[in-house]
Formats: sequence, C-alpha cells, structure tokens
Amino acid sequence: METLDKIKKLQNDREWNNAQLASKANIARSTINSMFTRNSTPTNYTLGSICAAFDMTVGEFYSEGYVPSGLSSRETRLLESYKELPDDVQESFIHLFEEFARAEKASGKHNKKYV
Repeated sequence: METLDKIKKLQNDREWNNAQLASKANIARSTINSMFTRNSTPTNYTLGSICAAFDMTVGEFYSEGYVPSGLSSRETRLLESYKELPDDVQESFIHLFEEFARAEKASGKHNKKYV
C-alpha cells in the first residue's frame, strides 16, 4: 500500500478529516492538504508527526502486519479477523459492538465475560 493511501486509510479508520489529522499531528493543515492534492510523499518529519498522531512509529506504519501494542491476544485475534472482512461487514460489526456496549452500560452490569 502506498504511503498516502495508508495515511488515508488510518484517517478513515479514525473518522478524521485532514484538519483533524493536522491538529493531532501538530502540523499545518495546508501541509496535509498539499500532500494529498499533489500526491506527494510526506517528508520524514511530516510522516513522523503523522505517525505520532496515529500513536505508532514510522517502522510500525510501514510494517504490513502492524497491530497496536498493549492489546491482549484475544484483542489481537479479533483485530486481525476484523481486518480480513469487507468494509460493509466491518461497519456492521462496529454497530453491533456499539449496541452491545450501550446495552451493557444501560444495564448497569459490567461483566467482562459473556456466554
């Protein structure tokens, strides 16, 4: 995957627009916009700032099988399986998990295990 495509995917995963990415990366919005309109690879400094905003290193950004650190093996398995699904199915799972979380919160129960 090309650098700009990967940045755009990470933005979409987080539902960030260019202004939000620029703010979180602490770089000018014009830098982000220019990068995409000119289809130009970001400088090392800019990419480092963008990666920091995504809470990853540049090495992790370029790693094909990147999984965020701090996840349990169960969370890692879930994430890896989720990545294999088509976008529309991923969106369905997001809504399903959000509904589970709302129902759990509304019930006042915070059990970590479900049968």
